[in-house]
Amino acid sequence: MRDRGGPRGGRGRRAGGGRRRGGAPGGDAFRRGLLTGAGAALAVGALVAVVVWAPLGGSAEQRLREDSARRDREQVVALTTTAKATVRDIAGVVEEMAEPPADAAQAAAWSATLAVAASAYDDPPSGETATNVARGSLAAAVDLLVEAAATAEVAAGLDGAERAVVGERAAAQRDLAVRVWSVGATQLDAVNVAAGNGHQHAFLPAGPGALTPDAAPEGEGATAPPG
Repeated sequence: MRDRGGPRGGRGRRAGGGRRRGGAPGGDAFRRGLLTGAGAALAVGALVAVVVWAPLGGSAEQRLREDSARRDREQVVALTTTAKATVRDIAGVVEEMAEPPADAAQAAAWSATLAVAASAYDDPPSGETATNVARGSLAAAVDLLVEAAATAEVAAGLDGAERAVVGERAAAQRDLAVRVWSVGATQLDAVNVAAGNGHQHAFLPAGPGALTPDAAPEGEGATAPPG
């Protein structure tokens, strides 16, 4: 009988298997080192990306804010110029409209002058909220004056009591328009001060309930624009 514990037995193979398992000394440690190094590289890359991206993002945001502020200052200056021109052009008409028109020709002249003034506020640009409020109020006021002049034209074509009643309605519309303009003019003064232009007054002749300009001299408080 052959000895089953001889060279053909399994003990030799087990010994060989042991040598194979141990044939790459430190293999697990090497793999762990690779993984650790890769993780560290990824972490450093992410940190560099954050450090580089953050200043770039901040700079872009800052530029947007500066561009917006610059555009708003330009719009404030343009709106102030328009508003002051409007006051020069229609102040006399607004004073006349406190009373009913003498005749239809006078009422028609009012309407013509106010229609030209209203066209200056067509197609307004979009700006900062405070500037939009000023522009919207001034435009609405001129539109109300246009309506008041139209009512005055109707009154001029009537007689007696009807003419008096409709004429009073035209005068009331005129007073409301002056009040609305005074709100816009007050807001315009405020945005000019905020923009560094100092006080800028563009008020129509005062009417019942209308706001009036402050006592600050024109341009007082002007500073260099921020940014």
